[in-house]
Amino acid sequence: MSGKEKTIWYEKHPVSQERKQELVGKGFKIIDAVFKPEGYEQEGEGGLDKNGDGNITVNELRADLEKRGIAFKKSASKAELQELLLAAIVDEKAKEEEKAKEEKKPEGELPVVNADEVTTTVATDGAPQDTTAQPASTN
Repeated sequence: MSGKEKTIWYEKHPVSQERKQELVGKGFKIIDAVFKPEGYEQEGEGGLDKNGDGNITVNELRADLEKRGIAFKKSASKAELQELLLAAIVDEKAKEEEKAKEEKKPEGELPVVNADEVTTTVATDGAPQDTTAQPASTN
């Protein structure tokens, strides 16, 4: 298996070739909805599949898209609404992963400095000068 595991997406079988390509293209591993664990909610689905049969109604899709603030045409087909919802879920997951990466950065991490940007002051005799701060003399 590759280094990254695929997220499971439960879908009522048979799955059309077009739908299979869509889900696999988005990084999902498809499993028949009959194997969906009781009470399991698909990632990002928000419990749309009320009866667990793998079918989501157009009205449920519209409601979820509205809840997420995603605009869609009133005349959009079920497939178009599903595509919009799936794209939103994938986008949300990517944002969550990016946020998790940001949170894992150690505090006080120093910025990367390009070696071409570093300068050294050189005395007229060619010897490097000490540019560290010196305490004030109390003489």
